[in-house]
Amino acid sequence: MSEIKIKWSAILNSIGMICLMISPIIILILLTKHFFPKFLTIIQNNIWIIYYLSGISIFSISIILIYWLSEGQLNKWGFNLRAKDLKIKLSVEWGLIFFSIGLISNILSILTHNYKPYCPFPLTFGNIVCIMLYESIFVGIFEETGFRGLIQTYLMNKLSGSVKLFRWNFHIGCIIAAILFGLVHLGNLITGSLLGFGHEFVPSVLMQVIFGSIFGLIAGYIYQETKSLAGPIVMHNLIDGLGTLSLFIFYWAM
Repeated sequence: MSEIKIKWSAILNSIGMICLMISPIIILILLTKHFFPKFLTIIQNNIWIIYYLSGISIFSISIILIYWLSEGQLNKWGFNLRAKDLKIKLSVEWGLIFFSIGLISNILSILTHNYKPYCPFPLTFGNIVCIMLYESIFVGIFEETGFRGLIQTYLMNKLSGSVKLFRWNFHIGCIIAAILFGLVHLGNLITGSLLGFGHEFVPSVLMQVIFGSIFGLIAGYIYQETKSLAGPIVMHNLIDGLGTLSLFIFYWAM
């Protein structure tokens, strides 16, 4: 553990960048709800549209900010495959661990009759296929670029110090980025409310906050050690892809 030096201005700047990444989709839904209610119904019935628009918003804005902050040196902000060890194996192992924990939790809930599957959108062929493609391929690219590539790199450049958890030393920028990544999932409550989803959606979002923070810590450590987004992207896609597939199976079976 080394001495921690916090710059609150850097944390506030990070929060501002996150708001910049996610605000376009909220503004779009608000405008659609007010001016194009028929299109809002289309979005509600084809929820994959929101997935892709949100991801593209996060990715495009983060790329612009990374290019500006790095002065074009993207390789120093995660776009780097030259690390001696990208820790892909470790990323896959942690991805399977996270997925297994979630799966076991759901199975135990089913066995104790406490599991009530809730899906706020119709399980159409289009929704299932498009969401599975997003969660298995694109989610890692989009969100890891934004949160590990942009936010964590920025915080690690601006802050100093580390905290030792178990046998790993986590840079304070990694920890703060992980917490912000978890908290940003609260935005799903706003999006869900605007789209007309019920209160049943709340427990799922709260679990996303906790799960996202823990995931962000592990993915952030892998990024911290490799300076590459490769491992976090693999880990993210594996968890969300397998997790979404299992949820669809549970919804269909029950």
